Amino acid sequence: MIQQQPNAGRRTGNYRNPSPLTTSAVLGIMLFAGIASGLQIRAYDPARHDRFVSGYPANPVVNTNFHKGYYDFSGVGWHSTAPYLSYTLISPKHFVGANHVKPGIGTALKFQGRDGVVRTYTVANQYNITNASGEHTDLFIGELAQSIPTCDHITFYPILNLLTEANYIGRPLLIYGRDARLGIGTINSILTFGGDPITGGGGINDTRAFDYTYVNATGNIDDCHLEGGDSGSPSFVTMNGELFVVGVHLAVATIGLAKDNLDTFVPNYLSQITAIIQQQGYEPATSAAEVFRVCYDVTPVAANTVNVSWVGHRGRVYKLHAASNLFDFSPISGSITAQAATVTFTDSNAVQAVKFYRVRRMD
Repeated sequence: MIQQQPNAGRRTGNYRNPSPLTTSAVLGIMLFAGIASGLQIRAYDPARHDRFVSGYPANPVVNTNFHKGYYDFSGVGWHSTAPYLSYTLISPKHFVGANHVKPGIGTALKFQGRDGVVRTYTVANQYNITNASGEHTDLFIGELAQSIPTCDHITFYPILNLLTEANYIGRPLLIYGRDARLGIGTINSILTFGGDPITGGGGINDTRAFDYTYVNATGNIDDCHLEGGDSGSPSFVTMNGELFVVGVHLAVATIGLAKDNLDTFVPNYLSQITAIIQQQGYEPATSAAEVFRVCYDVTPVAANTVNVSWVGHRGRVYKLHAASNLFDFSPISGSITAQAATVTFTDSNAVQAVKFYRVRRMD
């Protein structure tokens, strides 16, 4: 687990960057006011880059051509009255976001489940994440009034937890932004941001962050940079086909012909996050296995036949299997796979307990 380093990288009045910040650079904290159109993608194509094809935020319709639709973004929700603000679940009850766009207690957040239904949950509490000086960083933990039930078909995400900060450098990013748009980037460096009005803009206290650079001249069609309205949305790193939270959007600087984007470096605060959510009986996940939940229904059909149905995520393959021989009927040999489908399995003996069956996502 990476521990917060009290003095590592701290600098007064500036921050480390491969392109040094000069007096000609313009740095702005991305406030929630709709001052821009949100995430800017080099070759933006709504058919490729938008999570929803239409109806967002009231009645979003999933975009089946979304370039990263293989991944489950159901755990990224939006503010009910300021829907350009996004928040990201790290447990069935807790979410992360940017302190400078923190939703008030009583605010409604909306999430679309894998079944296409938009559900609303209420913010019940907030917890500040602090730096080595005891000041509030730009990261906070939100708590919902209720734990999201498995059968709401909404995921949460593990936090990427690598051995050292150096292990994060060069990791490709999936960058989520305003209006549920998605681009890419690469972690360039890890630094300490904030501490005064010059580098903090809106009065951000020292916050451990990472940056990713967008170069105007050339690059991948999916490369992106942040704009107003993107604050608080997440950046993910993928490992073995799964999403891991690594950042929350913080600020962007214009340096010459480039945009230097900054995210709060969430793994730096894992120990604080753990201490906070443990108070409600939760643990932050650091592996994909810890976040897998699926709602399934088992219906007896005949003496030795059951129908098992579940709502999966498109593009995923799931496995139906017997977890153990607890209910006095013979173990299942082999497995059945399907994609969000209803399947029928016939055992050689009469079914005595339908809870014997389980669904797991294939890796």
